[in-house]
Amino acid sequence: MKTFWNWVSNHTTAVFMIIVMALFVTVSIAQFTLQKSNYDTAIKIIVKKTISTVEKQATDIESLNKEKTSLQKTVKRLEGRKMQEKDNVKNYILTYYKTVAPIIAEEMAIRIIEKSTEHNVPFVAVIAVTEVESHFNPFAISPKGARGPMQVMPRIWVKELQLSSKYDLHDIEIGIDSGVRILRRYLDATDNDMRKALYKYVGGNYPYIKQVYESMGKFIVFKSFTDIKVSEDEGKDEVAITDNDKTAVEIEKTLTTKTKPNILFTHIIKKGEMLGQLAAHYTGSIHNWSKIAEANSAIIPNKMPIGSVIIIPTNLLKTTKPL
Repeated sequence: MKTFWNWVSNHTTAVFMIIVMALFVTVSIAQFTLQKSNYDTAIKIIVKKTISTVEKQATDIESLNKEKTSLQKTVKRLEGRKMQEKDNVKNYILTYYKTVAPIIAEEMAIRIIEKSTEHNVPFVAVIAVTEVESHFNPFAISPKGARGPMQVMPRIWVKELQLSSKYDLHDIEIGIDSGVRILRRYLDATDNDMRKALYKYVGGNYPYIKQVYESMGKFIVFKSFTDIKVSEDEGKDEVAITDNDKTAVEIEKTLTTKTKPNILFTHIIKKGEMLGQLAAHYTGSIHNWSKIAEANSAIIPNKMPIGSVIIIPTNLLKTTKPL
């Protein structure tokens, strides 16, 4: 034992170094163990957060997929509605204006729906203005020089709308776009008052406003009957109107009930037509001509200008088939 302590006393420096090294190793091992423990804890926290983030992203993706599916259905439904409206406009033109070629009616319908949507103008108003102005004739020229389907005045609007020439107005797309843009300007200037906008559009003419509104009513009535379609779900001869979900039975009641005279049905006078002829065709009795005359107080029965719009009271209607 003495020999050991003698050796220690003779090698104090070496012993001190051994003790220091032992302490260093012990501390290092302790630090490593602590660091490993902290590292493991940190790893667990990171993994937990990653899992939570992935789960949240998966939920978000699922929610986005549902929204995408819903939007796709909405877009599909709107596209179908747009196509149906286009067909309604086309059929309306071809029904009342036999001289308009189908290809012209198709293009006219497409552009009316497209431009009214683009410029946020009611497409029914665009249809009515186009009907009153040109009877859907893209080549129309008025005595005052207005041109195209919506009868735009070149001397005022060609430069303003940045058109290359007045002949551009006979192009269906440009002609409709020009008219709708002008109407949109007047709607903006009148706080979206359609009557005031129409008054400005025509340059001050109250009878014109009445004609346009009668044309709107005429199209709405036409549309309410042409919107009837066979129910795909039932696979039967059941029908439904897309706008107001009326049944065919309710439509018949609308036509025959005297308490529903507020729905307009109109006819545009053609050469040689008389009130008695209209009464016989639409109401089934020539004697109803006087009642039609009462509903159109502004007309003179034996002097009806070609192109006049005649209101047929709906409580008298037996058919909506054009004369």
